[in-house]
Amino acid sequence: MHQQKQALLTKYHQLTLRLLAEVTAEQITQLLAERQQCIETINELDQCHGSILVNGDIQEMLRQIKPLDQKLMEKLTKEKQIALSAIQAVKKEKNIKQQYGEPAVAPSGVFYDKRK
Repeated sequence: MHQQKQALLTKYHQLTLRLLAEVTAEQITQLLAERQQCIETINELDQCHGSILVNGDIQEMLRQIKPLDQKLMEKLTKEKQIALSAIQAVKKEKNIKQQYGEPAVAPSGVFYDKRK
């Protein structure tokens, strides 16, 4: 059981490293789903055993994973804020268009004096 848990933690670690690399939105959702599956399987192993399975190798793996998870949470929070601000900008633009219609074409800012 310890070997199964260690293998799952290794997979979890690799998935976390892949998430920290530059990936697309589709890949992010897929990798997060795979990580969640690893967590659920680890929890099932612990419940079947009756206690949390821990040995030196598992503890070391958990020490390596913890800072990576913190970096990942910071990155995902930052990406979330960027997406939310983009959505708000689109909503604001949409509201302006609904209230005022299409904006008038502004002149280029050059003034021609016709009297000369």
